[in-house]
Amino acid sequence: MYAQGEGLGHLRRSRNIAREILAQNPGCSVLILSDHRCAPFFESVPRVDFIKLPLHRPTRNPDRIIAALSIDNERMNRLREELILSVFRSFDPQAVLVDYNPSGSRSELTPLLKEAARRP
Repeated sequence: MYAQGEGLGHLRRSRNIAREILAQNPGCSVLILSDHRCAPFFESVPRVDFIKLPLHRPTRNPDRIIAALSIDNERMNRLREELILSVFRSFDPQAVLVDYNPSGSRSELTPLLKEAARRP
């Protein structure tokens, strides 16, 4: 499972990392979580898929974010945390890679990282 940062460069890098993981481990699958609008439309790679998260971009003002949904920051954070954690539990990856910001733009990856750390 791979949570990636923003921008098309991050999407390309995510796909390249996925290809290398698959080259080294032919039996595995890679699931990339991204809030980039183009993620689901990137060139298909066998055994690689994307999950599109709701758009959530921080601004210089920590009380304001740019989002596609008209919900407040707290609900957006909770929604993203719950989606990410649900995907992690269902997909049950052997490894989690995080691009750009280890805890997420507003700490939405923290619950996933805590749960992953508790696993044997």
